[in-house]
Amino acid sequence: MPKFQPQTPNIMLESLGKISSNNPLSFQKMGFQNVFDLEKRHRQSQFLMYGIMLFCLFTTAGFVFFAMQEITKSQDRIYILNGGETMMARTASVKENRLVEAKDHVLKFNEYFFDNSPDFEQIRSNVEGRALYMADKGAEALYKRFIESGYYRDIIAQNIVQYLFTDSVKVNMQVYPHEAFYYGKQYQSRASQRVVRAFKSKCLLERASRSEHNPHGFIITNYELLENPIIKN
Repeated sequence: MPKFQPQTPNIMLESLGKISSNNPLSFQKMGFQNVFDLEKRHRQSQFLMYGIMLFCLFTTAGFVFFAMQEITKSQDRIYILNGGETMMARTASVKENRLVEAKDHVLKFNEYFFDNSPDFEQIRSNVEGRALYMADKGAEALYKRFIESGYYRDIIAQNIVQYLFTDSVKVNMQVYPHEAFYYGKQYQSRASQRVVRAFKSKCLLERASRSEHNPHGFIITNYELLENPIIKN
């Protein structure tokens, strides 16, 4: 009985021989095509990887920015205990606070110095106990001149009550020392008449340590009373 010999390897070799004889570059083209496909897939993988990295980067940056915004907002909130209940309030920025404090410092100084009643103890309490802590030695020198000139003596003798009505306070925080102007009216009342004077003063503000007598942390220097004419009699 004759042996059976498999024909498959011969058939495959013949087929490959035909391909190579008909087109000798076919194997090379197939190899180049495979390499090109691999490079294309590699580039696509790189683009995908870079896209994911950029997405993660922007997402992280967004979360960080959002977190910083929330921290800033939380720092602008304070909680006050009022009658056993917790209340939330908003704090202003340091720059806004300093401008408000500067204006109030100028306003309070003028009021303490020029709001007078016919009582020297009250005058001394306002000027010596309050105003002079808010200014330099120039204010003390002005106070002594008022005493020596009989300014306070006339207020007491004529039973005059005088006080300031504030129109505005302007402070230039862009320069240092800060230049400040006070605008208002001074009312002087006595039994027989009432006099209204225009009132304008100027000073410089310098930073100082805060204290019980100087809570705003400013010192007034170069104080000048610029205008004080009678406008209504």
